[in-house]
Amino acid sequence: MLTLSQENANNKKLAELDAIALPTARLIVAELAAAGFDAIITWAFRSDTVQGKIVKGTHAAAGWSFHGFRLALDFGILVGGKYVTDGRHPGYLKMGEIGKKHGWTWGGDWDHIDPDHIEYHPGENPHEAIRRVRKENGYA
Repeated sequence: MLTLSQENANNKKLAELDAIALPTARLIVAELAAAGFDAIITWAFRSDTVQGKIVKGTHAAAGWSFHGFRLALDFGILVGGKYVTDGRHPGYLKMGEIGKKHGWTWGGDWDHIDPDHIEYHPGENPHEAIRRVRKENGYA
C-alpha cells in the first residue's frame, strides 16, 4: 500500500497531464492499485530542457517525447516499498494491460522495450502521433 506521501506525489504528477489524458490515467492508477500493485509515477511532464539532458537514457530527443506534451507516464512498481527495476515484473505487465485497455500505448510492446512507460494517442501509430502533436504545438 502506498504511503500518503506517495499518493500525494502521484496526484501531483497526474495533474501535470493534458486534460485529454487525465481521466484514463486516473483509472489506470486506480485499477493497478485494485489489482494489488503499488505503483508510483516517476515521470509525467518533462520539459525539452530536461528531456535534452536525459536523452542518453531514452529514445526520444527533446521535442520528440510525449512527456513534453503531457501525454505520457512512467511508473515504478514497488514491492515492500522498494522500487522494482525488472520490467518483466507482473506489475509492469499489468500496467501495460490496463493502459492498453484505456487506449494508451505501452512501451513494453516496442522493439526498444520500455515497460515502465505508457503514452496517450489512442488508435494512432506513435510515430504519426508525435509528428501530429509536434505540429499542433508549433514544432517544425
